[in-house]
Amino acid sequence: MEIYRSRFCTTEFDVRHSLLKQVWFRESQFLTDSLYQKEILIYAEYLNEFSPTKTLTNLKDFYFIITPFLQSWHMKTVDFYVKSVKKNAIIMSVDLFTQVSVQQTLDENIEIMLFTRYFSSEEEAMIWILK
Repeated sequence: MEIYRSRFCTTEFDVRHSLLKQVWFRESQFLTDSLYQKEILIYAEYLNEFSPTKTLTNLKDFYFIITPFLQSWHMKTVDFYVKSVKKNAIIMSVDLFTQVSVQQTLDENIEIMLFTRYFSSEEEAMIWILK
């Protein structure tokens, strides 16, 4: 069930699988730092509200480079909410610079890295996440 949509991304919650799924759009190339922060804060609210055991973030069309400042801010902001998550699947962007910035963001928190896997397709990610 879709619970949020903006011009940059959509968020869905699958109650049956306790899965919070976020898909970023190509429009993400037009994000500013403050718009990115707004989107992440909204996502954090859903993490808090639904307490999912699984998350899937599809970054295939994500074209925003997360700066070192935002990487640190992101982990401090989202870290508080991920206590319920046991599996975190990331479908990586096709853009190399975006890939690096996403990996650096997650590398900020070793605890999250323990239950995070990277994939090139949503199909692969769903097989792993639903196991």
